[in-house]
Amino acid sequence: MKTFKKSQIATSLSVVLGMGALSLAQAPVAYAAENAEQEIEVIEVTGIRGSSKASINGKRFADSQVDGIAAEDIGKLPDVTITDSLQRISGVQVERVAGEGGPVQIRGLPQVDTTMNGESFLSATTIDTSAADLGDLPAQLFGGVDVYKSATAGNVAQGIAGSIDLKTRRPFDMDEGWTFAGGIEATRGSITEETDPTLHGLAAYNNGKIGVLVSAVTQEATLATDYNGHNDTSENGGIGWTQNNHAWGEPSEGGDVYTIVPHGFTAFNKTEERERDAIQLSVQADLEEGFVLTADYFYTQQDRFNNRSGFNHNNRWQTYNEYAFATNYTGDTFTDSAGNPWKGADAYKMNPYRMQTFTQVNVNEEKSQNFNLQLDYYNGGALTGQVRATHARATAKMRHAYGEGDLLSIDEGSRVTGPGGFNPAMYCTNGEEIIGSEGGCNAQYSTGITDPNFQLTYDARGEHPAFGGFDQQVMGGKGMMSVDDYMADLDSYHIGAFSSEGNTDDEGELTTFSTKWNYALDDHDFITSVDFGVRLSKRKVDHDQFTYTSTFGNGCDIAQWKAVDQQYGPDCAGQAGTGEYVTDDEGNEVWTPYTLLGPTALDQYTSVKWQTDFGGVTGIPGIWVIDPENFRDPK
Repeated sequence: MKTFKKSQIATSLSVVLGMGALSLAQAPVAYAAENAEQEIEVIEVTGIRGSSKASINGKRFADSQVDGIAAEDIGKLPDVTITDSLQRISGVQVERVAGEGGPVQIRGLPQVDTTMNGESFLSATTIDTSAADLGDLPAQLFGGVDVYKSATAGNVAQGIAGSIDLKTRRPFDMDEGWTFAGGIEATRGSITEETDPTLHGLAAYNNGKIGVLVSAVTQEATLATDYNGHNDTSENGGIGWTQNNHAWGEPSEGGDVYTIVPHGFTAFNKTEERERDAIQLSVQADLEEGFVLTADYFYTQQDRFNNRSGFNHNNRWQTYNEYAFATNYTGDTFTDSAGNPWKGADAYKMNPYRMQTFTQVNVNEEKSQNFNLQLDYYNGGALTGQVRATHARATAKMRHAYGEGDLLSIDEGSRVTGPGGFNPAMYCTNGEEIIGSEGGCNAQYSTGITDPNFQLTYDARGEHPAFGGFDQQVMGGKGMMSVDDYMADLDSYHIGAFSSEGNTDDEGELTTFSTKWNYALDDHDFITSVDFGVRLSKRKVDHDQFTYTSTFGNGCDIAQWKAVDQQYGPDCAGQAGTGEYVTDDEGNEVWTPYTLLGPTALDQYTSVKWQTDFGGVTGIPGIWVIDPENFRDPK
C-alpha cells in the first residue's frame, strides 16, 4: 500500500475552483483546505504486467543480450521446476523427461553455465558437466531468472552457449515487518492416475536494519511416459541399434531393395517417482555507512525412482538379414552412392529369435548445499563494491538394475539354443539326456515356446504401432497352444539375465572468493565508469563409475552379466562345481563349463506382475514382468 499528498498547486487549484463555482459556499472550501495535507490511500495492483515491465527494463539496460523472468512470485506460474519456467524465454530449449523440464540449452547448445545471485552455483545434477540440468530445483524458491546469451567480463559464468542466473529472494526485498506466503498444490497424471502434492511456504521479517527469510518446498511427482518403436536404451528412445536388411548377408526375402531393420521392436511403460525437498535461508543486516551484510544457505534433495517394464522382440544379435522382412513401404525412396535402391518401410514380419519381457530401474539420490557470505558497499557516492565468499557441496548417486524373462526355450526347438544350457545334475530332473561325466545335461529352462517358425508382425502405419500374430498355434513345453496362451502362463518364462552396470557415485565441491568494485565518472564524456576486482575459484570433482559383479567358482570367475549365455571362464577349468567332462563326436573327453545362470523361474527370486499397459500400442495380449519394486535397492 502506498500514499501520496496533494501538491501546493493542486491544493490552490481546488480552492480557486471552489470559490469560482460558488462564492457563498465557504464551508466546502474550508473543508478542502483543512484536508489538503491528509494522506489519500492508493491501491496498487501488480502482477504479470509488473513482471513484464521489469523484464523489459532488464533487457533495455543490460550490457549484453539478456532475457529474464522477474515475476514477484515466480511460483505463481504453473511450473514445477525452475527449468519449466525457463522454457518461457525465447532462445531457450528444454528437454523434457517424463513430462518435466530437465536439461536446458540456449540456442541449441548445451554448454550453459549456471549461477545463483551472480556467483557460481553447484547442482547435484551437473557435478561433473558444464551444462544446466535444473530439474531438482523447485520453481517456488526463486524470485527471478536471467538468461545471458552473450558473455561480458563482469559475468562470472562463461558458458559457450550462455549462462543462467537464478535469483533467490532476500529479506530486504520484502516489505518492512512480517511477510508470510504459502500454498498447497496438487497435480494428477493422465497416465499414472496419481495425485501428487506440492507444499511451499515463506516467512520473512524486515525492520530496515536486519532481515531474516526462510522458504521451503516439498514435492512429490509421479511421472509416466509410454515408448514404442525400435530397441533403444536412451532416456527418451531413439533409432537404437539399427542396421539394414543386407547388413549381415543377402536376405531370403525382399533382397531387391534395401530397408532399415532394427535390432528389435519394443513397447514399454516408464514411470518415475520424484521426491524433492528444498530450503532457503537468508539473513541481511544494514551495518550503516553504506555496508550491507548478506548470508545465504540453499539446500536441495531429490530422490528419483525411474522404472520401465515391457515387451521386446529382437534378433538376439544373430542376424539382420533373416530377422525382419518389410511387408509395407512408405513410398519414400532414394539411391545411395553405391547405386543401391532404398525404400522406407513401416510394417514388418519378424522371425522368433528372441521374445522376452524386461524390467529396468535407475535409482538416483541427489543432494546439494550452497553457502554464500557477502558484504556490499554503497553510500550514494561514486564508489560501489562487494566482497564475497561462497562454498558448495553436492553428491549424486545412481544405481541401475536390469532383469529379463525369456519366453523361448534355449535348450531345444527354437532358433537359438545356446551357447548356454549345460548344467549340473541337480537341474537334470525333467527327463533330459545325461551327457556329462558327473550327470550334467542341457537342462530344460522352462516350459516355454520351442517352435522356430512362427512369425509376429509389427505395423506402424496407424497413430500407434500394432503388434500381431499372437493367436498362432505353436509348439512348446506344454504342447500345442497359442502364443498368447504361452505368454499368459508364468511357467513359460525363465530368467534370461540379471545385471547392474553403469552405477555412479559423484561428489563435488566449489569454493570461490571475489571482490569487485565500480567507480562512476560523472564528468567524463566517454568513460562513464571503471570496474576492477579479483576472483579466485577452486572446484573439486570425484566421479566413480562401476558395475556390480558376482564371483563364481570360489573366485575363479567374475561376471557382470548373470545370463544364460554366459559360461565359466577358462581359469575355472578342472575345478569342482564349474563344469565336467563331456564326450565329443570323436569320442574325446572335453572339459565343458557350466552356464553361469541355471534354470531360474521368473518368480524364483523376485515377485512378478501381470502387465497389459503399453500406452497406445495394440495387439500385445499381456505379459509377466519382474515387479520394479524388487529393484529399489540394487546390490
